[in-house]
Amino acid sequence: MWDDVGRLASRKGSQQLNATVITNTPTIRQTFEYVDATGAVLNIVAADNKLYKEVGGTMTDISGAITTPTGDDWQFANFNGWCVGYQVGHIPVLLDTVAGTFVDADDFGGVGTKTMHNGTAVLSAYGRVWTILGNTLYHTDSLVHNYAGGTSGSFNLAAYWPQGMDTAVAMVDFNGYLVVFGQKGMIVYQNPDDISVMSIVEGVEGLGCIARDSIQMVGKEVVFLSNSGLRTLSRTIQEKSMPITDISKNVRDDLVTLVASETKIQIKSIYNSKEGFYLLSLPTSGVSFLFDLKFPNEDGSMKAAKWDIAPTAMHYSLNNIMYTALTAGFVGTYTGFNDEKTSAGAGGTSYNVDFEGTWDDFSTATEGVGPLLKIMKRVSVLAAGLPSGAVNFKWAVDYGSTFKTIAMSFAAQNPARFGVALFNDTLYRFSAFGEFETVKSSISRSGQVIKIGLVATIDGSSFAVQRINLLAKLGKIGI
Repeated sequence: MWDDVGRLASRKGSQQLNATVITNTPTIRQTFEYVDATGAVLNIVAADNKLYKEVGGTMTDISGAITTPTGDDWQFANFNGWCVGYQVGHIPVLLDTVAGTFVDADDFGGVGTKTMHNGTAVLSAYGRVWTILGNTLYHTDSLVHNYAGGTSGSFNLAAYWPQGMDTAVAMVDFNGYLVVFGQKGMIVYQNPDDISVMSIVEGVEGLGCIARDSIQMVGKEVVFLSNSGLRTLSRTIQEKSMPITDISKNVRDDLVTLVASETKIQIKSIYNSKEGFYLLSLPTSGVSFLFDLKFPNEDGSMKAAKWDIAPTAMHYSLNNIMYTALTAGFVGTYTGFNDEKTSAGAGGTSYNVDFEGTWDDFSTATEGVGPLLKIMKRVSVLAAGLPSGAVNFKWAVDYGSTFKTIAMSFAAQNPARFGVALFNDTLYRFSAFGEFETVKSSISRSGQVIKIGLVATIDGSSFAVQRINLLAKLGKIGI
């Protein structure tokens, strides 16, 4: 990944929150931060057909008297001080305080007729709860979780999909519009704050969302997964149109291939606003794609990295903590530089950073003939941090798949300027990586095009690369 000044850097690791594994060691499929009417917050966890709360690292079953779920693919939303949860084929559930337990939403309040819809997705916006079921968009009465009476109602989607029939997947509140995503297109509604005049302003054809939980609000943008890669949706006010931008073009083929094998409802995503990245997790494939949003490329695409971990659930809290579920039965936080440390901070496993550049001909092509041979002589790497053991510099030539490697040893640099932390306290450090050091090594091999890379083991400390210089002698024209 990339740090806050654009250097190639190691990702962080994870530390488990709960000291004791959840009973039956289940795969956690959803996590969420509930904020009640008093402003109190609570982590909600869905696993093993139950709903849990996490308080101080302790998991407590708060499923209450809800109808026993048959899955854990809930989507939650904060609405009027309550936490509401929706899962297709299930009665919606509701939690009204951080100290309470969930109830079936049609039982909440005790009296009166209540109508519920077991929608595939939920959105809290404009003082109402919205859900989609089949090809119908439903909304509750104002500030009431009830789809009967008052100003509750519905909108027919089937007659207005841009390319004929589609299947509703997700919804988002976007710059004063309500957008309903189908798999192949989307419908954009204006005036959702006033049901009496709410109407379709635009239909976007040929591009929809295929994974409900891939949608993230990134500033004033919406990022979502389509069948052709990761996209952003932005509104041009002057033209009243919605252009689509492909931010995953650099890894699109790989991404689309892996997505094809996924169970779409289990694809997860997160936007880490503090570190400026969007992460898309593909649990079946066991990998995640990170897209750096801090330094976009000139064509609008984003620098991308692939992680060899795939959280099965994620959420980002109001106090800028990224929660992940990596190991069955545990929730953790994105922190430190080991994977899955215990809640006490012990243990954890190391992981590798493996960087590969693109094939480069050094712009030495001779018109009509081809690039010159490059005879590699020397490499120097400017980097900082505490990699575990030597860093392996690697290189390949002429589109070959076999890399040659050489070990480069970096001195143990403390992650503080001049090797000393401010006030002698590790909490107050000038730099995340420490002093940068240049390490040089002789190398050999020749080819018309060259690819270079680095492999470093991360075990408790960070590592960042500022610059790689390669000295090569030009040879004859390659034929």
